[in-house]
Amino acid sequence: MSASTKSAAPAITPQLRRIRLNPSHFRVGRWFLLAEGILLVGLGTAGLESVAISPSAGPTGAALLGLAVTPAHCAVLTGLGVAAVPASLHRRAAVVVTATSTVAFLLLFAIGTVASARATPGLFGFDPRDSVLHAVLLAYNLALLIWLIPDALEGPAWMRRRKRPPNEMHPDPLRC
Repeated sequence: MSASTKSAAPAITPQLRRIRLNPSHFRVGRWFLLAEGILLVGLGTAGLESVAISPSAGPTGAALLGLAVTPAHCAVLTGLGVAAVPASLHRRAAVVVTATSTVAFLLLFAIGTVASARATPGLFGFDPRDSVLHAVLLAYNLALLIWLIPDALEGPAWMRRRKRPPNEMHPDPLRC
């Protein structure tokens, strides 16, 4: 739960309890995070293998699926993917990793668009195709983050506690 909804029900309404309207909603979001993590690990490892195999890879890296990848860029993608896979097991970890990935892809997108306009490639060897990849992953992670934190955006749902009738089947033997 978010920091804004960690407290118990308000003191004025102690008969309310917090509920989640759709628990499977969060499970589906974590499955999407797992899919992204597996995709990023696969892309990063394939890129590292492609760079290692091709000795003619220049400063912009080796070609992989239409992208020009460098070892540093592949290491970042693999690292974010490795962090996403185990984080998909717990909701809070999924939110933290998704938020971190959103910021990381925003930075990679901003750095990549500026670096692709320069004549000399930098450490990551970005080109415009990498910026498109980072923009897609940024949008995906932002949508996934919004999917995973609806309580912080909308507020929790509350339901009245059920009042239980006194148990008359088992009377107290001391009250006779």
